[in-house]
Parts: sequence; structure tokens; C-alpha cells
Amino acid sequence: MRQKTVLLVLFLTIGQLIVAQNPVDFGRYYRAEEVNTQLRSIHLSHQEQTRLHSLGTSFGGFEVQLLEIGEEAQTNNKTKPAVFVAANIDGQYPIASMGALYLIDQLLTQPARYTDVTWYILPLGHPEGAQHFFAEPLATNTRNTRPFNDDMDDATDEDGCEDLNGDGYITQMRVKDPSGSVLPDTTDARKLRRPDSKKAEKGLYTLYTEGIDNDGDGKYNEDGIGGTNNGVSFPHLFKYHGKTSGLWAGQEEEVYGILQFMHTHHEIAMVMSYGGTNFCLQAPKSGRKGSSSQSSLKVPRRYASMIGADPNQSYTMTQVISMMKAALPGRPVDASTVAGMLGLGPAVNPLPDDLKFYTSYSTDYKKYLKKQGDTLKRVDPKPAQDGSFELWAYYHLGLPVFSQNFWTVPKIETEKDGSTKKDTTAQKAEKKPKAKAKFDGELNFLAYSDSLLDGKGFVEWTEFDHPQLGKVEIGGKVPYADVVPDPKEVESLLSVQVPWVFTLVKDIPRLEIEAHKVKTRGEGLYALEIWIRNTGKLPYPTAMGKRNKVPAPAAVVVSGEELEFLSGRERTVLSGLDGGKNRKLSWLIRVNKGSSIGVEVKAPNAYGDSKTIKMGGK
Repeated sequence: MRQKTVLLVLFLTIGQLIVAQNPVDFGRYYRAEEVNTQLRSIHLSHQEQTRLHSLGTSFGGFEVQLLEIGEEAQTNNKTKPAVFVAANIDGQYPIASMGALYLIDQLLTQPARYTDVTWYILPLGHPEGAQHFFAEPLATNTRNTRPFNDDMDDATDEDGCEDLNGDGYITQMRVKDPSGSVLPDTTDARKLRRPDSKKAEKGLYTLYTEGIDNDGDGKYNEDGIGGTNNGVSFPHLFKYHGKTSGLWAGQEEEVYGILQFMHTHHEIAMVMSYGGTNFCLQAPKSGRKGSSSQSSLKVPRRYASMIGADPNQSYTMTQVISMMKAALPGRPVDASTVAGMLGLGPAVNPLPDDLKFYTSYSTDYKKYLKKQGDTLKRVDPKPAQDGSFELWAYYHLGLPVFSQNFWTVPKIETEKDGSTKKDTTAQKAEKKPKAKAKFDGELNFLAYSDSLLDGKGFVEWTEFDHPQLGKVEIGGKVPYADVVPDPKEVESLLSVQVPWVFTLVKDIPRLEIEAHKVKTRGEGLYALEIWIRNTGKLPYPTAMGKRNKVPAPAAVVVSGEELEFLSGRERTVLSGLDGGKNRKLSWLIRVNKGSSIGVEVKAPNAYGDSKTIKMGGK
């Protein structure tokens, strides 16, 4: 028995060493179980610097793991700010998970990167959604396997897609129909578009997803398997009764795990999301229509007379705050106060003060990419969706949230008439010349497929005898071809873009005691003046954080023996301090001559400072 036990221990030890020495292969994409294997491997190899957290198990049984890296990994008492990095939360960007693994590799080979900051890295926030990329036949799908009755009939998940032509892809079917909703584009017949009523155009085809009508209700593929898309299941602008958002925000265990982890780890100072958006390249989009405009506010009559406003006039938020401060001297008034009084509802657009630093970073990032030799023009990244992780972290937690998408389809150079340079002379002759070609994403993708994928990004429309519809044509864009680059490109893409986060981290707010003055007022009284400066570029907190009053404000604490405050307080709250700005604080205190007092700047998710000051004497 003892010999068997020894052999078993030896076998397990050798197995752990083999796993621990298995490097990440950045020349391919990883399945969900492979991502977790790598995380366990990395943790075994760096047990002092890392900690593995489980955020929950998906409906289909995949564990969602987060790797913590830092000098405080083995303690729950965090004293340093942290960065939360979340990847592939909507499941359709396998390169995002590889980006998170690449970041982990960068950190653990460069310990200086985690000496004064903790990293929380979630490489795969939606494992079931990510598994669809490896499925056969291949179909674009971001949902998990939780049953959901899409068509609200008597059955659930009964009418999914089928690969009718056996090419390994779920594409589309077009059926000739005099009342059809689409017709071929004149520029490229592979593209289908809606008819222009102003030109008296009529549709020629009805478009379906490839498959059959399994439940005989006259609809095709309207109720496939699943389920929730974690990428739109977060609280901000959550869509109730949506087909992919879940029944409520955080319904899925792993999404709830993210919400809970971030709410309980107050040291998180910055968020980076790897997926489909790119707030590093482009500032978060404005333009959402909310319940009220934050820049054109009406003050109801019941409040207007109180603060000296005209109920028939519109005001900016700054103007209303100014009027309220004048009417309520000595009381704290900010955007959150005004929003509550006027019942403005949730903010739905980034605040102007935050857009300033986003725009500044966007300019810097473009210069950085150019310096790295990345000058290839690509299709714009996607805007953040309602219910997304990025929007929730910014609007609800008040944190600076950045994101990267690593790859989009390259923009293919076109002729003046809008045709690509790959077009034949005959094709060009059929097109009407235009003074200025408007960018068309679908045509650009077709040009990309033709020129760089040898046509493999698009299945040509081909006739097929459908058992229910008769003659149809099957074809269309190959699933994932427009969001996933060739694995051979992955490492070069990540090596240029991932390190940008280290530049951002340098700008986490640092609230430093810049200077101090002590003036004797006699009878053991001293006037103390202290200047606190935020030497980081980012504000503390963001403008959204100020509006929502999260995270908790920084505080300046003065302590000492037999210390009496005649003006000022032992704990003074810093309501906000923008990057590069300073603030003067003053106290009148009574303390024994020659005594020393301590001044400490405390912030839950920023760098603080402390100083010992001698009061009087030498």
C-alpha cells in the first residue's frame, strides 16, 4: 500500500511539473478547458506571486477562473491599487483570451510590472459562448446552453440551424420572392441590400438562416439552443425580455461572480476589457437617448423659485450646480445631488470631463501604434452594447474603463468610383462613378476575402433543393471571418497592443503630500497647511464617479497624541482631485510643542501618501 501511495504522489508531482512547464502557444486559439489548464499551470509555477479565484461555474459546467498577480496575492488585506482585466465576455473573440494570456506572460516575466499594483486577469468571461468557435458545423453564436423559448411557443430550443449543403458552415439561404425584402447590390451581387423605395426598387429575395423549419410553424431557425450572452447581461441599460440578455442582469453564475468580485474589491482602480470595443483607439460613444438630457436641464417650478431659476429656460448641469450652491451655502452640491432632485434617471452618455482624458489617451495611443510600425488602416471597432461589461464598470463603478479589440478587418484600398483594385475592368464598367465613395463595410469585407483570404471568407451563392422551400441559394459570410484573424497573426498583434496597458497603469491617481507649512499662533496653537497633489494623469475619481459617489472618496487623516482640533477635522474628505491638480487643506490645532503629528492620505483605489510633521521647536 505504501509503495502504491509513493508512486501515486510521484506520478502527481511529475504531472504537475509537466503541466507547469507547458508554455502558451500563441499560434493558435484555445478552448475553454485549455484556458483553465493554462491558468492552473501558471499558478503552479508562480505560487507566491499568484492566486487563482473561481468566479463561478457556467450553466454548461465550465468553471470561470481569474488569476491574481501581485506581491499581495497571498493576503486579503490589499494596500495597493489594482487593475481588473476581463477578456472575451461575449464569447466571440478568441484573440481576446489569447491577449489576456499574453498579458499574464508579460507580467510574470517582468516582476517590476506588479511590484506596486495588483492585477486581476479574467481570460475568458463566457466559456460556453467561446466554445461555439470550435463547433462543427461552424455558426456565429454568443449564447450559452441554458434553454430559452425564443418564439414563445409550446416547445423550447426546437428549431435550430442545419448545415444543409454540408460545407461545415451555417450561412444563409436566399429564396426568390416577388415580395422579398432584399436584392443584390449593383456593385457586387454577393451583397444583399434593402430596396430603395425612392428609386421604385423591389425586393427579389427573402433571406433565411441556413436550415429547415423543424417545428412546422412557417418560420426557420427561430428557436435554436440557448441561452444567455454574458456580454449583454450586466446591469447598465440591461434589456429585460431580450432573447440573449437573460431573465435578469447577473442571472448567470459567472456574471454574478464578476459583479460580486468587483463590488467587494475596492482596490480596483482601472479596468481593461479585451473584446469587440476599443476605448483606447476611440473614446466611448455619446449620443444615446436617455430619459433626460444632462446638458439641457429644465428646473421644475417647485424648485425654480428656491434656487433662482427660470422654469421655462434650459440650463447646463454646471449652471444648476452653481445656482444650488448659491441657494444652499455650506451644503455639498454636485451632479449627483442635481440628478436626484430633478429625477434625471441614469446617465447614458460619458460625461464631458471624462471624454477629455479618453480623447487624450486616444491621441497618444494612435501615436504609440504608429511608433510601433502599426499603420494598417482597419474597420472601426464596435461600439459598446447596452448591458455590456464595459458600460457597467464605467457607469456603475465610476472607474476609468479602457478596452482593446486587437483586430478588425483591414480596409482595402479602393478606386475613386468605390470599386476595389481587385475588381475587373468589366465590373468597373458596370458601376456608376461617384465623386466620393462612402465606406461600405460589407463591400470592404468581400474585398478583404477576395484579396487576403483567397475568397475563403465568403461562401458563393449556390443552388440547393430545399425540402420545404424548393429551389434556394445557400451562401454568405463565413462565420467569424470578420472578427477573428488568422492565428499566425495573433502574436504579432498582441506584442504591439497589449503593452499599452502598462502606459495606462502609470497614470493611476497618486495623491501625494506636495508641501506643508506650520505657523505658530501661540499658547500651543499651530496653523497647519498641507497641499495634496494628484501626480497621476487620471482624475480621482472620474466625473462619473463623482456623479454616482463611487468609489469611496480619498481622505486626509491627521493624528497625534493630545491633539485638539480648533478648526478642521481629524478626517477630511477629498471630494475629487483631477490629474495634475492640487488642493490646499488647513487646520488650527493645539498640540504640545515639539510633538510630531502624522498626516496620511488614504484612498481605497489610488496611491496614497504619508508624512510625519514636527510641530514647533527644532
